[in-house]
Amino acid sequence: MKNLLFTEKVLTLRTKTRMKDIKLKQISINDVYRPVVTRQRVTNADGWTRMELVERQIAPTGSLLVDAVAQALDTGEYFTGKELARAMQTNTTVLNGVFQLYTGMDLHQFMQQFRLKRACDWLAHTDLDVYEVATRSGFATQPSFTRQFLKQLKCSPTDYRKRNRPADFRERYEWE
Repeated sequence: MKNLLFTEKVLTLRTKTRMKDIKLKQISINDVYRPVVTRQRVTNADGWTRMELVERQIAPTGSLLVDAVAQALDTGEYFTGKELARAMQTNTTVLNGVFQLYTGMDLHQFMQQFRLKRACDWLAHTDLDVYEVATRSGFATQPSFTRQFLKQLKCSPTDYRKRNRPADFRERYEWE
């Protein structure tokens, strides 16, 4: 999957008398993603093991639109970009522009990457079947999920799970 971590982007604004540089930290999927695991097993240096809560709070990014879209995607429901724009009382052109500015991706790319990250999380930490993973990740259908997965990650969801899920995942993780 392509690297979603970005460095600061410098924008130049032209004013009547001078130019001013404003630094914006680009928002990554990781900045707005809430893991599906609620608790995980940890072992300290003394050797004791216990289940601890996983931090699941998301800090505001500074963009109300990006935060709102991330919250909508976090529900796992399927939304189109047009539906999200309409719900935010804007149009897809404006929403795409905001996402390009803040994330370096257009809205569609952001939504796909978010959904794929969510799917990878479900596959690596749970025993949900592929249909349920697709549904909980916000894909419209399981075949479209599998196509996107193959296209972006170059492997099937089942192969991804085999490579990334530990054998004792049920003892290691608790999820929603």
